[in-house]
Amino acid sequence: MKTRSFPGRLAAVASWLLLACAPLAPAAEKRELTDTQGRKIQAEVQELTPEGVLKVRVAGKAFDIPLEQLVVEDREWAKGWEEDRQAAAEGQEYGKVLFEDDFSKEGFGERWGHYKSGSTVKDGVLQGFSPDPSDHAAVDNVKIEGQQDMEVSVRFRFMGEKGRQLDVWLDDWGFKGSHAGHICRVSVGRNHVSMTDAKEGSFRKDIYEKKKAGGELDKETLKSLEGKSAKFDLRIKPDEWHTLTVRTTGDEVTALVDGKKIG
Repeated sequence: MKTRSFPGRLAAVASWLLLACAPLAPAAEKRELTDTQGRKIQAEVQELTPEGVLKVRVAGKAFDIPLEQLVVEDREWAKGWEEDRQAAAEGQEYGKVLFEDDFSKEGFGERWGHYKSGSTVKDGVLQGFSPDPSDHAAVDNVKIEGQQDMEVSVRFRFMGEKGRQLDVWLDDWGFKGSHAGHICRVSVGRNHVSMTDAKEGSFRKDIYEKKKAGGELDKETLKSLEGKSAKFDLRIKPDEWHTLTVRTTGDEVTALVDGKKIG
C-alpha cells in the first residue's frame, strides 16, 4: 500500500471563519379545514404548492387536498399562510451563526480540534501547517450540531511556494457509511476548485477500504463513481486574500470564490 507524505507543508492562512445555517422552516400549523360539502377535518398544514394543492397530515397520514375543494375562507387563509411561510424562509437564509472566529486572540479557541496538525494562530491569522513528516494533511476542525442547509465562509491566502491547497470538509462523525464520516469536500488549489461527493464517492466505506488495501475497483464500482466529483479551472493569485464560500441546500453543494459561483 502506498501512502502520501506531507513534508512540512504550509497549506494556507486564514483571517476569519464563519459557519451559519438556515433556520428551520416555520412549523406546520394545525387548523380545522372545511370542504365545499361542509365536511370538517383537523389537519396539520404542511405546504401549499404552486399548483394549488394543500399538503396536510391527518392523524399522522399525509394527504393532498386541491384548494378548490375547500371553502373560500380556508382557501384565502391557505394562500396567506403560504405567503408568510415563504417570506420567512427567504428572509432568514443562512441567518443563524453557528460559529465564527476572527483569530484576534493568540492560539486556538477551546472549540477547535486537530488531527496531525502543526497549525498555529498568530498575529490575527490561522496558519495551516502539516508537520514533518506526516502521512496526512493537517486537519483543524470545529464540531457543531448536525445541520442540513448551511454555509461555511473562510478568508484565506496561499503563502509563498509552499501554500498550495485549502480543503473544506463537511463531515458527520456519527455516520458510519464513509471513511471518517466524510460527506463532501470543496478544495481550492492555485489553479483549480474541485468538489467531491465523499459520502457516495471514493470515501464510501467499502470503496475506501478496498483502495486502502491495494485492491482494484470493479467496473460497476468505477461506473458508480462517475459524476461524484468535479474540477474547474480557476487561477488563485498567491499572497492575495480570497474568500471561499461553501453552501449546502438539501443534497446540493455550491462553491463560490470571491463571490463568483464555481461551475
